[in-house]
Amino acid sequence: MIIEIFNNISLLVTLSVAYIVLLRYWDQTRRRVQLFSGLLFGSFVIIGMYNSVELYPGLIFDGRSIVLSVAGLFGGPIAAAVGFVMALSYRIWIGGPGLVMGSLAIFSATLFGVVFHYLIKRNIGFSPKWMYLIMGFAVHLILLALIVTLPGYLRTDVLVSIALPVMVIYPLASFLVCMLFHSQRKYLVTLRELSESEGRFRQLFHESQMVFLVIDPDSGVILDANKAAEQF
Repeated sequence: MIIEIFNNISLLVTLSVAYIVLLRYWDQTRRRVQLFSGLLFGSFVIIGMYNSVELYPGLIFDGRSIVLSVAGLFGGPIAAAVGFVMALSYRIWIGGPGLVMGSLAIFSATLFGVVFHYLIKRNIGFSPKWMYLIMGFAVHLILLALIVTLPGYLRTDVLVSIALPVMVIYPLASFLVCMLFHSQRKYLVTLRELSESEGRFRQLFHESQMVFLVIDPDSGVILDANKAAEQF
């Protein structure tokens, strides 16, 4: 059971890492990029549910709560909404005694992700790393509590089966994925700041009234010169 859940989560983490690599080439502020991100997150969730652990017919467990909360946290409300609709539609199609629990888990994970997205943007006093950890435990504590929506004859067996992975493996996996996204976002911010700094330097270099030359120290060849140097 635990090994199967771990394998499912590993698959989703791998897909998330692939998405992180793609972030380098996308401007996440664009609406169409946010929509496409939602489609990717939703696809990851469906893949996870397709390869889920089935405790009973129609009662499945997988890493969708991780992906959807991360979608809301880093993708924002648009990406989260798209992922939510895709995940919920597929879960309804599966049906079974876990339908209510699964649907509410999808909703709560998405909601928590979006809420923490805005909490971190407002900088309420906690470091992002602590917020990631808190979100991971909160999402999965709710998931565990949703066992009460299952038919009575299933609750005890399900609680015994999933309590440990849900409260240990899931939050840690969620934190890991969040840290990967966090590191990538910091990297992209650094690249953007360097690009802006280079742009300001080039503007200063070319528009200055002072003579500026860029000379190769080995050959003495002039590599670049501003307008003032050309007119000198």
